[in-house]
This record gives sequence, C-alpha cells and structure tokens, in this order.
Amino acid sequence: MTLQDGTALVASADHRFLTDRGWKHVTGAEQGALRRPHLTMANRLIGTGRFAATPDDSVEYRRGYLCGMIRGDGHVGSYSYERAGRSRGDVHRFRLALADLEALRRARTYLWDFEISTQEFAFHAAAGAQRAMRAIRASARFQVEAVRELVRWPRWPSEDWSKGFLAGIFDAEGSFGQVIRIANTDDEIIDRVCLCLRRFGFSFVVEDRALENRLRCVRITGGLSESLRFMLAVDPAIERKRSIEGRALKCRARLGVESIEPLGMELPLYDITTGTGDFVADGVVSHNCFARPTHTYLGLNAAEDFEREIVVKVNAPERLRASSHVPRGSMSTSRWAPTRIPTSGSRVATSSCPTSGRPSGTRRTPAPCSPSRRWSCAT
Repeated sequence: MTLQDGTALVASADHRFLTDRGWKHVTGAEQGALRRPHLTMANRLIGTGRFAATPDDSVEYRRGYLCGMIRGDGHVGSYSYERAGRSRGDVHRFRLALADLEALRRARTYLWDFEISTQEFAFHAAAGAQRAMRAIRASARFQVEAVRELVRWPRWPSEDWSKGFLAGIFDAEGSFGQVIRIANTDDEIIDRVCLCLRRFGFSFVVEDRALENRLRCVRITGGLSESLRFMLAVDPAIERKRSIEGRALKCRARLGVESIEPLGMELPLYDITTGTGDFVADGVVSHNCFARPTHTYLGLNAAEDFEREIVVKVNAPERLRASSHVPRGSMSTSRWAPTRIPTSGSRVATSSCPTSGRPSGTRRTPAPCSPSRRWSCAT
C-alpha cells in the first residue's frame, strides 16, 4: 500500500488501519463472505506522517552528544590552592549527575569510547517529590583535559555532530509537554541549538522569560508531527521525554491512500501486541492486538485482568522444540503488559529458538499448549 507522501506499507489483507472514517481492513468486499469495512482510494489514514531517519551512531554523533550533555548538565573544573607541606595543590574535577539513568549510562559509554573512564556513584537520595540521582566522575588531570577537548565547539560542525548535540542538550535541558522546549542561560548554547535546528529545517521560536539569570527557551513549533520528527532524527536517550501517549493526532501530512496492490509473493508476518492494542508504525495508526480477546475467551476481563493476569503455557518449551518446523501459528501474549511472570518457562522457550533458525523474539505455536497455568501479578 502506497500513501500520497510516498510511504510504502506492507501488511496482510486482514490488517486494520485507522482512517478518517474509522478502522478499516486493507482489503474486503461490498458483499458476500468478505464483506467488511476496507480501504479505498478515497480514504485518508490517521497518523503523524512519514517517520524521519534515525541518526548514525558515529564518532561525530557521540562527540556532539557529549558536548550537549556535559555543557548542559555537567561540571568540569580545575583548581589550585595552598596545601600544608606542598607548594601547590591542584584539583581536577569532572562530574555529571542525572536522575535519568538512560542518559547517564549513554554518556558514560560514549566517554569510555574516547578512553575516558569514570566512576558511577549515588549523588542524591530520593526525598519527597525529588527523585534519586546518580552521577559519574573523573579526577585525573588527563581525563579532565580530554573531557574539555570533547566539549570544545567545532569550527565546522558536521551533520552527525549537530544531531548528537541536539540529543545531548535535550536530554540535559529539554522538556516535552505539549511542545518541545530547550532552556538555558548560556547565550552561546541557545545560539548553537538554533543553528542546529535551522540546519534540519525545524521551525522554532526563542522565548525570553525576562529573568535575572537570562534564561531563554527554544520552542519547536509545528505540533506533534514536528516533535516526533525531532525525536526520531536526533534520538535522545531519556524515554520519559519521548512519550506521545494521550496526545491528539493532528497532522497535515499527506496520508491519503494512493494504491493497494498485492505483492505477488508470500512473506512471514509477525503479530505485534501492545498494552493498548493500537500503535504508530511508519507514521500511521495500526491495530493488531489479540491478546485482549484471548483473555476474554478465557473468561477474564479485557481491561483490569489483562493488566494483572498472564496465562503461561507451562509446557511451551517442549511444544516449541517439537513443532519449530511448522510454518503457521501465532503468539498470544503482550510484551508490553506491565506484569512479571514468576516462572523460568519464558527463558527456556527463548533459549530453544536458535536451534529452529527463527528469531528468538517471536514464537509460533501450531496448536494451544496444555496444560495452562494462570498467575495474578501486581501492577
């Protein structure tokens, strides 16, 4: 299926997409056994628009990320003071403290790639509304000098460096409520943010809060589609800042259906089950979850029970090994269900997959495995 913006989608005839006239299957008929709502050339899909390409994990990208992160949230300093018994005391310090471990661990990994080793430690305990913080540090002179060199402004920043810098400064100083904002009191950092955004065609506004500390905010305009393009194009590390859950899909992207054609071949299909049943893929809203109907079939509630109950096929490893050659079937659990399975069966089932030549992230079962066992799990 091809959309007006050039997006090409490959899906089964039974797959459903959200359109301007509700959920519709890819193909169907006006009458007979195949009568059902289906896509036509008059339909427009609902979504965020075509996804942007993610950045390459290059040396320049990592250098740019560290520059944005450390300039935004880090501390680099060298001091000299009088010490008893010594002519002079020199102290060198690098420290980066964050509440979000994704960004901290990414920064530490990138520093290690530049042969800068750091120590991780507890920086601040959780108290009231304040979250716990952890930090990394280095105190050797050559390490601190290497950090200074990494965060030096490049004379001619590359495209990869610019993407990395935007990701790093967003992780350090950015927020995503209804819009993306990056705030700082350093005029040079704000100017660099604007330069990088302009390079990739983002529209933005610089907001001056008229505060004594000269805090300014760069706000990206264009709604959800531009916010999502930013997230995909620069790839920040902090997951909580990337969530679009609960946001209205208002997009001017050209998502009208232009053509629907058979591939003329058979391809393996994979069922993706999510906690909500709906997800955004290639910029359009899809529905492909049958874990909830399975719960209903077993006499469970598709809402609360889906969040608290998981049906485990206790003989799944044996059935999987015995039937790994069978090419048809499906799986009926959701990888995003917020529960924990108190059994090692899932690990055994995963470990048995490599012998069948199939990806270990999928499982195909020709017939229901029995017996089954049900556990209640606290959310």
